[in-house]
Amino acid sequence: PEWGTDIGGKLLQVIQVIKSSEGSTNSTSYSSTGLEVQITPSATSSKILIMVTNPAYLNSGGEWYYNTIYNGSTNLTTTGDAFAAIRNNGNTIGASLAINFLHSPNSTSQQTYKLMHKTSNSGATGYTAINNWNATMIAMEIGA
Repeated sequence: PEWGTDIGGKLLQVIQVIKSSEGSTNSTSYSSTGLEVQITPSATSSKILIMVTNPAYLNSGGEWYYNTIYNGSTNLTTTGDAFAAIRNNGNTIGASLAINFLHSPNSTSQQTYKLMHKTSNSGATGYTAINNWNATMIAMEIGA
């Protein structure tokens, strides 16, 4: 057999942050959950894999609770408004929201990724790290 040349894909660094204190919002505009990770890519060709798990809860029927990832002040979702959401169909609802996103910052400057949340109506309250269960964010630098 003949082996190909090295084509990249090396894991260069991993950073994990954990939020173990419950937070909430009833804002219809994105606000910070307090869960954020900072990572400095070692090359402009590196990609950053962001993985989030958020034990979430929504207390109001007929409403939505949205989660997304911001890099600085930019919402990274490419379709729509959120990466993940839950909808309450009349009863209180809890779920573990998960987001996986591969970002290409094209920079060697420090990147700050934040989990942001909002609700569809100010009369609804969405919770992150419900009951103080761990919400996690992991950033992995993948070498080209």
